[in-house]
Amino acid sequence: TVSTQSTGTSGSSLWDFYVDFFKAADLDNVLVLVYEDMVSDLASQLPRIARFIGIDAPDQQLIERVLHMTSKSEMAKHESKFDESWTFEQLNKLGRMPAEDAASFVPATRVHTKAHADQLSDEAAKAIAERWSIVREAVGCDSYADFTQALREKKVVDK
Repeated sequence: TVSTQSTGTSGSSLWDFYVDFFKAADLDNVLVLVYEDMVSDLASQLPRIARFIGIDAPDQQLIERVLHMTSKSEMAKHESKFDESWTFEQLNKLGRMPAEDAASFVPATRVHTKAHADQLSDEAAKAIAERWSIVREAVGCDSYADFTQALREKKVVDK
């Protein structure tokens, strides 16, 4: 479960992260990508990522390898690399596991290969729309769609 309000203890809310990502996208040493773009067409994002980290654009063979290794089916084969177990162990070892957020770090399956039919309730959709005001006030985007479009336009020309 993602917090919709900043607790001030273990970090910020989802909405605060959106604002931070939006502002960080203006920095030369930051590349913010839109999740939906990565899911819908990762291959077209790989040359952009390569330019950002200062390497040559990947050839077709490397693109195919990356697409294979980042597929849900391949990631599911290596589930423990994505289940927060390392984070959970480190926070516990250092005595920094926040009691109120402990459940969010408990190792659990994070890679799901089957589609789900879950739909947001009207109440949840309303709560999300109300909380979006944090983002709207900070960056001027009226909706998530406006937000992602503005992010795409921030760095049309890679440096």
